[in-house]
Amino acid sequence: VVNSPMGPLTLTVAGGAVRTLVWGAAGPNTGESAVADRAAAWLAAYVDRAVPLPDDLPLAPDVTPYRRRVLEEMARIPPGGTLSYGELADRAGGSARSVGGACSHNPIPILIPCHRVLAAHGRIGMYSGGKGLPTKRWLLAHEGAEVAGERPDGPGPDLLARLGLNG
Repeated sequence: VVNSPMGPLTLTVAGGAVRTLVWGAAGPNTGESAVADRAAAWLAAYVDRAVPLPDDLPLAPDVTPYRRRVLEEMARIPPGGTLSYGELADRAGGSARSVGGACSHNPIPILIPCHRVLAAHGRIGMYSGGKGLPTKRWLLAHEGAEVAGERPDGPGPDLLARLGLNG
């Protein structure tokens, strides 16, 4: 379990790869310890300073082939960067609605950064992880992303309190 301003985050590892990240779970990380330890160490570092995910950390989401393409394209969005659902759909070969479905069913949020996918015209859009939109706002502010109608304040205690993420 990695403690974060968004609450506890639990990783599941199987077959030598990260399979899931669960919000608010209180159990131990499960699976092969070397990969789980590396993923947990990265997650703790990310929560502290928004570091990019290492290319060699194995991820294996259990999703359909189309959703895998969407998640692979999503994983290319760097910290602080964003794409719209439509832009991601163009890259993955589908519709904005299908990208939204892939985002909402992403089994490894944060590591596969569905929070970096925005609605049209840079609006924040939806988010199913953690506490929903407050969590997405925190992640984007933490990374310094520009979001239409949002202040890029960074994730200090005042922002955490405003978003209801400090307890």
